[in-house]
Amino acid sequence: MKQYYNTLVRDKIPEIIENTGRRCEVRVLDNDDDMKRALIAKLREKAGTFAEKQTEDELSDLLSVVDAIVELYDFEPMHIDYIKMQNNEQKGSYTSRVFLESVTSDD
Repeated sequence: MKQYYNTLVRDKIPEIIENTGRRCEVRVLDNDDDMKRALIAKLREKAGTFAEKQTEDELSDLLSVVDAIVELYDFEPMHIDYIKMQNNEQKGSYTSRVFLESVTSDD
């Protein structure tokens, strides 16, 4: 029986599948736009998985996807850390557990 996944997977997944006696069809995403779309889809998938199952393993998977996005977009990790620091200074962090319920304006 053939199952369709149509999803980005880690590099060694095809080998792991074949080592179990199954066959798989893969292609390499050599177009950056295709890879960006696949990574964003994988980010959503892994965020959803982590939302359902908060484990270190699931968080590690999510962070691996983020790392791949940083690399593909050629972002500078140290600059991202700097921006995070600026955001924490300007907007605060999440450590105080502030949960916004509503905002009322006079207009």
